[in-house]
Amino acid sequence: MRWWVVALIVVGALVPVAFIGVSIAGLVAYATADEPDFIDREDVTDAAAAGCSDVAQTIAASPDDVAAGNAAIDRLTADVLAVGKDAIDDDMPTADWLDDWAAVKAARAATLDGAPFVVPRTDDDYAVTGRMIDAAPEVCARAVRLATDL
Repeated sequence: MRWWVVALIVVGALVPVAFIGVSIAGLVAYATADEPDFIDREDVTDAAAAGCSDVAQTIAASPDDVAAGNAAIDRLTADVLAVGKDAIDDDMPTADWLDDWAAVKAARAATLDGAPFVVPRTDDDYAVTGRMIDAAPEVCARAVRLATDL
């Protein structure tokens, strides 16, 4: 058999194998990629959901007690931070979500000095509440609404 026939057979076999390998690698990368708009790492979502339940219960029980609500927000952020920096860095929107809670807490605290409550805005001038609700587990929507309904 001539050398070029053998080369064609080898190349003909290797090209589909390489294509299948690259396709599988692409699917694995896609399937394991972090969703940039949603907190989806289980340890982070568990901590967020528990903290949001606490915030919602605390504020619902005493809606006018800003200090108690802000203490619940502190517990929420501490619980999420307790999962560790690597987990937070691995779940893209978590750090921004925690920053949003800090901004909401500061806006709530300002009302103690007589300032009106103003929902904090993102850098591109959207209310942080939309991002907070969209990024977090479903249970957090109630916590966000209660925390920003002053």
